[in-house]
Amino acid sequence: MKTQMKAVWAILAMTTVWLTINSSKVNTCINDQKEVDAIVENMIAELEEKHAAEQLRKESIPFSEAFANARAEYGDNGVFKWQDEYYTTEYKDDNIFVEFTGRVSGWVLNGDDKDDWCATNDRDECGVCAGTGPLTWYADRDGDGLGNANNMKLSCEEPAAFNE
Repeated sequence: MKTQMKAVWAILAMTTVWLTINSSKVNTCINDQKEVDAIVENMIAELEEKHAAEQLRKESIPFSEAFANARAEYGDNGVFKWQDEYYTTEYKDDNIFVEFTGRVSGWVLNGDDKDDWCATNDRDECGVCAGTGPLTWYADRDGDGLGNANNMKLSCEEPAAFNE
């Protein structure tokens, strides 16, 4: 879509330049029109080549890089395509990737899905599909990795540093 928009803007820009330069003789000189057409065709061809090269680059990157890019773009509840297969941007366990086996952009005869981006339809309080909810965090004043059971917080993310 971005490539198509760039092509449209390029055509509009070239047309504007041509009309400005030739405003007194619009449509009177076929050679000028042929030159403008050739320039626009070259610009479109260059954009198409760049788009094809970008697609080839995306398909040739390692899965881990494709996953990281998709996760950065869509978060942890997205779907992306890599080498003609669909994958989710969720981790199964300990950063193990999950292949998406559902239908993408498909249509069904049932409208009961409460959350179309969560296959299990049970997001926890933290917004994670099939998540466990907030975690219990324990204050660790001395930094030894062992917290104080009497000083805890429930939170989806690690609380700010303990300064008391």
